[in-house]
Amino acid sequence: MELRSLDPTAGIAVVLGLFVALAGAATVVGMPWQYLNGGLGLAVLRGLGALLTVALGAGLVRLAVDARRA
Repeated sequence: MELRSLDPTAGIAVVLGLFVALAGAATVVGMPWQYLNGGLGLAVLRGLGALLTVALGAGLVRLAVDARRA
């Protein structure tokens, strides 16, 4: 599927979803657990938050593409 075949709002949703997913991946790569000033529990929450951000971005992309197919 090409981005050109999507309507403008779906294209914006795809770009936004990719940005959110990449931001979450960059947070994971940046190793949020290296900042243990708040304790191990806070580091775990930061890591889970980053992974949930990736899932949120991927879900937004999927919704935008599936909405176009319907």
